[in-house]
Amino acid sequence: MGNKYFIIAGEHSGDLHASNLVKKIKERDPSAVFIGAGGVLMKNAGVKLLFDLTAVSVVGFFEVCKHYFLFRKVFSMLLKAVKDEKPDLIILIDYPGFNMMFARSAKRLGTKILYYISPQVWAWKKNRVRKMAKIADKLIVIFPFEKKYYAQTGLDVEFVGHPLVDIMQTSCKKEDFFKNIGLNGEKKLIGILPGSRENEVRKLLPEIMKAIQLLKKSCGIEQFVIGCASSNLEPIIKNEINKHDIKVVIVRDMAFDVMKHSDFAIVSSGTATLQTGFFSTPMVIIYKVSWITYFLGKHLIKIPCIGLANVVLGEKVVPELIQNDVNGLKIARETEKIIKDAALFNDITGKLAKIKGFLGNPGASKRAADIAIKMAAG
Repeated sequence: MGNKYFIIAGEHSGDLHASNLVKKIKERDPSAVFIGAGGVLMKNAGVKLLFDLTAVSVVGFFEVCKHYFLFRKVFSMLLKAVKDEKPDLIILIDYPGFNMMFARSAKRLGTKILYYISPQVWAWKKNRVRKMAKIADKLIVIFPFEKKYYAQTGLDVEFVGHPLVDIMQTSCKKEDFFKNIGLNGEKKLIGILPGSRENEVRKLLPEIMKAIQLLKKSCGIEQFVIGCASSNLEPIIKNEINKHDIKVVIVRDMAFDVMKHSDFAIVSSGTATLQTGFFSTPMVIIYKVSWITYFLGKHLIKIPCIGLANVVLGEKVVPELIQNDVNGLKIARETEKIIKDAALFNDITGKLAKIKGFLGNPGASKRAADIAIKMAAG
């Protein structure tokens, strides 16, 4: 039997990156065994899934508190599984609220810990940087600028590039995309990516629908497409669309095509903003959380931007609307301002094109797999 890996990912993006990592490890070591918590992609890749964390994916202090007892139960169950299974390596994918605490407890068991995709400690208080050095044996980062934040800790850090670079090469041609969704490739298209969590979609989509109704009148845009992240979100999205007299196409498993082939995008803050920027598609970034979460975040976050596309570029290239600013009128105004100003539109696309240079070369998952195999064997 090959090496045994215990792996945890709690977001849809983490589930995706974890599944690709598992596949690359299995290419090198077909007898490797994988156990852990994550989502359906990890399960399909061959992980014995003990719990689907993506089914309870939430963001924010208040939102997490509502699921406290469930998370505590899952935490205890997974820690017991580590004791029973005695894996050669624990691999933690992002998901800092859960994984950093889990690493602290698992560290006491003597199992080696690899943290893949660093929590965004550079956006928070510096003490998180020191905590990472205490709980992980090695850290793999996906942005080159992240290494400097760990330079003084003594933590073993390696930059492998962003795993999205490989995945996002698979988008289909524009004409095929428009044919598949039944729209006209000669007319403008606005793409909508309202998030992968139910609470995100419920908070953001009503205001997005108001915005696109205004845009239809002010800009004459008639084509809109929503990238639906999962099947459980589709009824929620359909229900909201049906409240408005406007045609919106819903697609699944085509998010990258929505990002690439839309003329403009309305995107929930998160990995999707980086992905949309990768394709140089202008966007407005929106996000809304509970007021408790917003209040705490406002005092803890130490960077001027929240959208990953802006963070990576080091400036607010595309507009960000947060909390009360997430309303139909403001979303429409920011969108219209960019769409109607050719010079501004071109300036934004030019700056977004630089994102690719920050994400490294293809093969990030393979490089991460090589590191994991070496650690598990050592």
